[in-house]
Amino acid sequence: MEKNIFDVIIIGSGIGGLASASILSQVYHKRVLVLERHSKLGGYTQTFKRKAKYQWDVGVHYVGQMQPDSPTRLYFNYISGGQLHWNKMPNPYDIFIYPDITFEAKVGRENLLSDLMTQFPTEKDALKQYFKDIEKAASWYSKYIIGNSIPKIVKPVTNIITRSGSALALQTTKNYLDNHFRDKWLKGILVSQWGDYGLPPALSTFCTHASIVKHYINGGWYPVGGAQNIAEGIAGVVENAGGQFLKSHRVDEIIIHKNKAIGVRVTAGQKEKRQEEFFADKIISNVGAYNTFINLIPAKFDIPFREDITNFPKCTSNVSLFIGLNGDPHLSWVNGENYWIYNSFDHNKTFHSRNDLLDGKANHAFVSFPSLKDPDKEHHTAEIIAFTGYGAFKQWANQPVKNRNEDYNALKERIAKALIDFVNASLPNFKQLIDYYELGTPLTNEHYTGHHRGCSYGLPGIPERFQKQWLRPKTLIKNLYLTGADTTMNGVIPSMMSGILSASLAMGRPQDMIKIYRLAKQFNKI
Repeated sequence: MEKNIFDVIIIGSGIGGLASASILSQVYHKRVLVLERHSKLGGYTQTFKRKAKYQWDVGVHYVGQMQPDSPTRLYFNYISGGQLHWNKMPNPYDIFIYPDITFEAKVGRENLLSDLMTQFPTEKDALKQYFKDIEKAASWYSKYIIGNSIPKIVKPVTNIITRSGSALALQTTKNYLDNHFRDKWLKGILVSQWGDYGLPPALSTFCTHASIVKHYINGGWYPVGGAQNIAEGIAGVVENAGGQFLKSHRVDEIIIHKNKAIGVRVTAGQKEKRQEEFFADKIISNVGAYNTFINLIPAKFDIPFREDITNFPKCTSNVSLFIGLNGDPHLSWVNGENYWIYNSFDHNKTFHSRNDLLDGKANHAFVSFPSLKDPDKEHHTAEIIAFTGYGAFKQWANQPVKNRNEDYNALKERIAKALIDFVNASLPNFKQLIDYYELGTPLTNEHYTGHHRGCSYGLPGIPERFQKQWLRPKTLIKNLYLTGADTTMNGVIPSMMSGILSASLAMGRPQDMIKIYRLAKQFNKI
């Protein structure tokens, strides 16, 4: 067998690509090649270290729906060969801090509902209806994903199914809240996790919001040893089945012949770069719709929606401050829960003033303590995430890191100090524990993942997204498929499920989703 010929080529080793690779290897016995531009596997599931002791995850801060008997846990165990272990986060798992109110999100729908009704007794009926509507909207989203993946010949049937409930699901979150609640504090608290999907209430669809609420309502889990174990566990399964991973292999072009994807052209190597070509019967892209259609498909190939993709609203960019701690925050005020800190209940205003951070003025922050979620960690760490625009960083986008000037470093330092001071105001003595810090910008995201404009969230979950046929896993080019966040929504679990679905679609067997679930259940009984 020629070394550059495979059954399936997967572009990108994020969780969507990894899940596809595992299913193709285990269920369909295919010889898979996964190509990764970075020197490490995993996409946003990778980790990194500083000072030989501090370790951070770049994208995984907690994962919901990982109860031992949940379908998502069964799938994860199956695709990773049972190599992953999960640590349950404390209860409460999320704490929302505002100038006048602090609210703790406790595990379980009934606990959350009860605490909200106790704090906002005049909104009891609206809150009961809200949690019913959360279930309806999240369920609609699941049906939409399935309907968007099946053959066009039965599309009229799925259109009928998804038409019911679409008015609820596709309104903006702000519209839903304004129509059902009067208390501005309550409305603010209900959307405190909007950072998990990267859009404020005025922009996000209610089904996107509902899916996140449902995802975390039974608490959060964290992969023991760090998120890199996700990639390593799945890679072991694929390699044992004869698959191959090539790191530092950047895909430059998808080779298309007579409207059929037949291979890829690659730049390989970190220093001494060389050009290579690989061929396969199927190509699965896990690098997003924009990168796939705009950057990887030759411009000469006619894509009727190329302009539509180019002009589609851009996703949210963020900065991440990675902090090494010289003490144990557990002894002070933290048990491993996340903190969402805001200076206002008006999340739309917070979002639109996010660039104030560039001037050293923070107005929001998500704070995570990876070391307290992981029993394997000896040295303590924290991470602060905040949203900001891409524009201020664009001038340095095409420069090597070592060539970025003092202005860039000064901007990073100004942002880092603003975030530290902002968090310290709510978590006293936080600043005193800091031994080391390093800021990642949208350019950092762009460099390591190749995501357009450093976006961490895939295409934004705005109402217009649900009208786009080019977000289907099966593309207009024969044998070319999409997987990952753009075909479902951002997050580890949606991307994993997308990978499983794309694998079955690439094999022409979407009905195998039932078979794969049965295999996962059987595996977990062993």
